[in-house]
Amino acid sequence: MSHAIQRARESIGDFFKALRLPRKGQTGFQIQAVFHDGEQRDQLWLSHLDFNTKPATGIVSTRPRIKTIGYRKRVPFRPEQMSDWMYKDNGRLVGGYTLRVLPQGESERGGIISRLKRRLVN
Repeated sequence: MSHAIQRARESIGDFFKALRLPRKGQTGFQIQAVFHDGEQRDQLWLSHLDFNTKPATGIVSTRPRIKTIGYRKRVPFRPEQMSDWMYKDNGRLVGGYTLRVLPQGESERGGIISRLKRRLVN
């Protein structure tokens, strides 16, 4: 997983390039960020990103395990929290490096993950 996070962070420029000037068919831009609540830690996908605010914000699009973060609520995040990114390019998934290393059936998120894995772009 740490290698996947490193690869995502090294290629974040590709994400921002596509986000700033998306081509036809490029949609669903999301960032995965790490959140902590005491000793609990969760990596959450954020959509509807707003980088015009300080700090940046996004809407939680995966069900959080941390009780202090609400599903489908707008939350702030800092650059150092980012652990992955993804978007769709004409239905194919670009990025999503952490998704590539998760086992099939990863909790409630497993169905989503297996569907996304079938659409990965290398």
